[in-house]
Amino acid sequence: MVDAVVSFVVNKLGDFLIQQAVFLRGVENEVRWLRDEMRSMQGFLKDAEERQYGDGNGMIQGWVSDIRELANDIEDVLDTVNLNVQRIPGCFPPSVRSCMFYTGNSYNIGKKIEDFKNRLNDISGRRQRYGLQEYSNVMERSSALGRLRDIRRSVSFGVEEVNVVGFEDEAKELLTKLLDNEARRFIISIYGMGGLGKTTLAGKLYHNSKIKMRFKCRAWVSVSQDYIIRDLLQRIVKSFEFKTIKMEDLDKMNEEDLGRYLLKSLQGRSYLLVIDDVWNKEAWRSLKAAFPDNKTGSRVIITTRSKEVAESSDERTHAHNLRYLRQDESWQLFCEKVFQHFNADEELNNLGREMVQKCNGLPLAIIVLGGILSRKRPQEWCLVRDHLWQHLRADSIEIHFLLALSFNSLPNQLKQCFLYLGLFPEDSEMKIEKLIHLFVAEGFIPEVQNLVMEDVAKDYLDELINRSLVQVGRRSWGRIHTCRVHDLLRDLAIEKAKELNFSIFMTT
Repeated sequence: MVDAVVSFVVNKLGDFLIQQAVFLRGVENEVRWLRDEMRSMQGFLKDAEERQYGDGNGMIQGWVSDIRELANDIEDVLDTVNLNVQRIPGCFPPSVRSCMFYTGNSYNIGKKIEDFKNRLNDISGRRQRYGLQEYSNVMERSSALGRLRDIRRSVSFGVEEVNVVGFEDEAKELLTKLLDNEARRFIISIYGMGGLGKTTLAGKLYHNSKIKMRFKCRAWVSVSQDYIIRDLLQRIVKSFEFKTIKMEDLDKMNEEDLGRYLLKSLQGRSYLLVIDDVWNKEAWRSLKAAFPDNKTGSRVIITTRSKEVAESSDERTHAHNLRYLRQDESWQLFCEKVFQHFNADEELNNLGREMVQKCNGLPLAIIVLGGILSRKRPQEWCLVRDHLWQHLRADSIEIHFLLALSFNSLPNQLKQCFLYLGLFPEDSEMKIEKLIHLFVAEGFIPEVQNLVMEDVAKDYLDELINRSLVQVGRRSWGRIHTCRVHDLLRDLAIEKAKELNFSIFMTT
């Protein structure tokens, strides 16, 4: 990811040399030297980024951080110079404005460039001491794009796979409760830690053919930590797909109007409502009045991390504590993720089982581990294991480190795309076509001969899905229409974006 930041600054320095060449007044050669040295550093960043997390004393990690900080400082100076030139009154031609600015500021610019040179010389010297190896960025980009094209067919298979590994006994038990003859509405609450598969199990029930036959009215809404009741009610109405209201009329309704409309529309109907990712007891209590208990066998499914929320949602609630996967289920999930692409020998199987065991049955950890290893050559599996073993906690793989390792394993172009997804609100269902256009517009997609940029962007999204960093949302006729990012992975994207100065996050 730092390579992408440095690459951006190198290009910006090149543009700066062209646009302001006449007016650099004695510092043109220094700016050119700065650009060339920063470009040469790119060749060593790949090796450094791969080695920094196995670096016991943090020296390499500090080296990478210093390059990132230098690149950001250079960008800030270039932006300041360009902005100040533009602020000179517009009655002067651009060339005169530049001349006026540099006449009074060339000394300060020279001092800043001298500081940048000193810092870069120090970085270069440390690079030699640390023994970092040069890696061709051109080769990396070419091979990364090649791999994306080569795996397109296998990615499609992985994306379309709808089978859910594990939870067969839970699904059967909860399905029986949902379909029983109890006429009064009741709630099934599924609770457990993040990454355990609560939403996956709820989705398995929601899309079950018997459920579809029983409940002609079904709706799904994600709540998250920050929510607005009016917004939730509006999304529920849309999810039910009632034919009696136009979207423009829906947008004009306030919270009370929406509640009354739902109450009226659901009278006499047997409905199923899934309320996903509930963080407090007030969420359902605020919605409850809009959902009649009309003795038609209606059901509500709630997913939550909180046992308290699960057990106190309603007076008629069945709280289900979701278990961890058994070892056989864990291995099956891992194999379906990894061994689509190659056959494993006994040594690789043993390595895989050793790592899966340390995931302790947490599905998110297993599929993310599988996403990492599915893109590694067999001889690289030992390196991944060694990285993980250095960060075991209570003899288990620490989930945050595993997610970070998955991010660090991404090609640089994919890192930018993943970080961008952290800008969307929690539990957002993002349209694939919109994301493709945004990736292209933001400049994340390189121009590749004989390839349409939108097709490359689609490959990038497919690869993020295949690595289990992005989850499939709605699909139809074999095509994916929306996607989402797990809460824990979104937290990682936000953390890394701040760390890498990728974007500015507003806090309230």
